[in-house]
Amino acid sequence: MPYERNAQERTQGPSADSVRRKPYRVAEVAAFLDVDVSTVYKDIDAGRLRALRVGSKRGTLRILPPDLDAYLAAMATAAAGVTR
Repeated sequence: MPYERNAQERTQGPSADSVRRKPYRVAEVAAFLDVDVSTVYKDIDAGRLRALRVGSKRGTLRILPPDLDAYLAAMATAAAGVTR
């Protein structure tokens, strides 16, 4: 049975559903943040965003919901310290 997103997630983004158990794809996170997928990959490579590698060798990356929530919280904290 294919996975279907609930209405709350479709309207408020991936982290809105704290009950979600299925990991996010890099493209889903990029779309939610309105950035290019390369930006998400860079944050994963830099250790700012945790990800799982699924499969052998160069398997696909997945981001767990709690890891996305932690990333968003860290980015919000970092942004709060920036003054213009």
